[in-house]
Amino acid sequence: MTQDVEKACRILCTDLLGPVVLSPFIILFYTYRTYASSGWYGPVAIYAYFTLMTIANKFLLSPIVNLVNEQEKKEGDLRQRHMEVRANVESVAFYRSGLLENVLANQKLNTLLNTQVLLIGENTSIFQNRAIRLVSLLHDSLFRPKFEFLLLHEYRLSR
Repeated sequence: MTQDVEKACRILCTDLLGPVVLSPFIILFYTYRTYASSGWYGPVAIYAYFTLMTIANKFLLSPIVNLVNEQEKKEGDLRQRHMEVRANVESVAFYRSGLLENVLANQKLNTLLNTQVLLIGENTSIFQNRAIRLVSLLHDSLFRPKFEFLLLHEYRLSR
């Protein structure tokens, strides 16, 4: 319970408040810088890329979010099982049911580990590499034409 409260406070105070306050200013600043360096084409390309990646992330991250939720539920089940064993340790000893409790706890652990294996498989998917390639392609499409124009212009001036 205390971990959940601490996690909620950290998310609300540090991880959420700062970006929400700073984001509009950062967006405006970089929109202006992009417009100054590449004209109207730059901000339009950046916002189009943002829209495209937002839609792609919606479809790519949905399975991962579900697996993270399931993993946290399984971790809670395992913690609950350990608390039940600790609370009933005398009864377990009197009935000599340590082996049964061990099997039941290991079942909870195995379901948690299977969920974590699925989550690791989803996180290391090929889609992360594709996003990196799209960013580099966007960078090349924005700045290469302007750079080639400047080189051509300098070449003409030097003749």
